[in-house]
Amino acid sequence: MNLEIPHLLIGALLLFFGRRFFWLFVGLVGYLVGFDFATGSLNVDPRWLAVVLAALVGVAAAVLAMFFQLAAAGIAGFGVGLYAATALTGTATPSWIAVLCGTVGAVIAVAVFGWALVLLSALAGAAALINPFELAPTMRVVAFVVLAALGIAFQSAGMQRSSGGGRQGRA
Repeated sequence: MNLEIPHLLIGALLLFFGRRFFWLFVGLVGYLVGFDFATGSLNVDPRWLAVVLAALVGVAAAVLAMFFQLAAAGIAGFGVGLYAATALTGTATPSWIAVLCGTVGAVIAVAVFGWALVLLSALAGAAALINPFELAPTMRVVAFVVLAALGIAFQSAGMQRSSGGGRQGRA
């Protein structure tokens, strides 16, 4: 099984639809962080076991998100911050930078929940889409920024439509 395909599918879902399905967003971020932790820090082998462990983390995160939305938003924000930091800098991200990015993500997620979902899910989606590829550092950053901007624009347009952003023409 090619393990890049699930990452690409997850990345596309997060990039374009993360805000719409909050519990799915949290679950997918749980999967991505769990997979990276299992394969990187824990060095789990065989790879299918890493997928199973990551799926368990993702399901647990999704279930928690359904019952504890604000706490889950903070946890998901922290996870996205960690994941984005390592996606941008590779596996050599200093721990304090990863924790700082995670903390910033958590604060953003709790402070402005709807917009945080747009921003964080677009960042997570962009990170998941670039992570499987070996790109030069500059191309990695450019691809990340372009993909994140596309995701933010797409989801923002959806927010505008669903909240009646343009109320012209209504009686």
